[in-house]
Amino acid sequence: MAAPTMEGLTSAEAAARRRRGETNAPVKGGSRSYADILRTNVLSFFNIILFVIGAALLAMGRFSDALISVGLGLINAVISAA
Repeated sequence: MAAPTMEGLTSAEAAARRRRGETNAPVKGGSRSYADILRTNVLSFFNIILFVIGAALLAMGRFSDALISVGLGLINAVISAA
């Protein structure tokens, strides 16, 4: 049994495929920056509610409850961003 030969395209065949748009063009990276992703996840509707509740609890002097509310918002943002 003969081994298959490994031959590539000729220059003319490659040029013809390039003209037809049959090339392997590199894919560009994501369009959003890390700052945009983080901002979107921190300022989500759910997190804003948790931050407002935390601010209200802080104003009432309930520091541990405020810390839990804000902490849950930050944990949610980290998980969402990841």
